[in-house]
Amino acid sequence: DVSDVRCVKKSANSTLLKWFIILHTLIRLNVQTAENVQRSVRKRLSYRVFRQRLMKKEKWKLILYRVKKDIVELKWAIIAVIAYFALSGNFLGTVCPLVYMTGFPCPSCGLTRAGLAVLHLDFGRAWEMHPFIFLIGLWVLAAAYERYGKGRDGLSFHLKLAGGALIAGMVLFYIYRMYVYFPNCPPMTYYYDNLLYHIWELVKQ
Repeated sequence: DVSDVRCVKKSANSTLLKWFIILHTLIRLNVQTAENVQRSVRKRLSYRVFRQRLMKKEKWKLILYRVKKDIVELKWAIIAVIAYFALSGNFLGTVCPLVYMTGFPCPSCGLTRAGLAVLHLDFGRAWEMHPFIFLIGLWVLAAAYERYGKGRDGLSFHLKLAGGALIAGMVLFYIYRMYVYFPNCPPMTYYYDNLLYHIWELVKQ
């Protein structure tokens, strides 16, 4: 009887030991598998981050390339615009050709002063000179995003529609300002030193 009990104890102990070894092996395998999975996830994440950084870097290079390309293609137009603003402001007294010719302000009169006020962070002054400067700024940013961010060669239908709406709104706002503020409130003032006025003076003489 005692020997039978000892045999049962030995078999039970061996069975427990086997189960313990099996359980330990499984735990080690699971730990190694978990570590391998974690390493592979880290590698994938690091590769994804590296790829995203590379894509951002290439995207900025592409944007700079498009900007340089546009500047080269439009360099003479840019030079002409800068020269016009510099010469007309110094020699004609105004940058608006309609004002210089007739003395009457045009729908865009006040935008230059409004833009300079925005650059100086004087938004109240900009709103007073021409409130459409903010809408035009948003439109320009949207157009720049489509050209340089998305790589479009032309404007989308929505931007063209928004541009047409801006022009129509400026014309209507011009009529309102001419009726309410002309000729005593800048920029809706009469410019007496205009070409037609001088021609009329010569004709009368």
